[in-house]
Amino acid sequence: MKLRNVLLLSVSALFGACAGAGDDPADTTEAFFQAMKDGDFEKGKELVTADSVKEFEGSNKDEKFEMADLTIGEAKVDGDKATVPTSFKVEGQKFSFDAQLRKEEGAWKIDAKPTMEAMMSQFTGAINDAMKGAADQLKDAKDKANQAAEDAMKKMQDDSK
Repeated sequence: MKLRNVLLLSVSALFGACAGAGDDPADTTEAFFQAMKDGDFEKGKELVTADSVKEFEGSNKDEKFEMADLTIGEAKVDGDKATVPTSFKVEGQKFSFDAQLRKEEGAWKIDAKPTMEAMMSQFTGAINDAMKGAADQLKDAKDKANQAAEDAMKKMQDDSK
């Protein structure tokens, strides 16, 4: 459940958080995710593209994004677009993706839609892995229960002879 809340907070924060867009896409990315972690949604408005801000006005501004070990890599710039390798942990699970940025009015800003898609892909993968693990555990438990029932039946048959 916490992972779902983190995803929802990511979406809201992604479209309404952070401080001081600037000349370095990596600095902008770090400031953005730090503001998400701090719950400072007003700062974020300065760091997301204009279309991201207007699409997501009214985000929940009272919650913080619970993450640890934020790591920002070196930006790869291609004209007015950039990608920044980004990773953090939520409940011990590491998530890695490329934050997408665009240059607007001379400053690097988080391009929320492709960044959110990359984040969602990571969260979805983690959820799928967790569900597969749970399904595997249920199958193992069922197999053990069936084996125990068969062993008990066999013992009963042997005892009745």
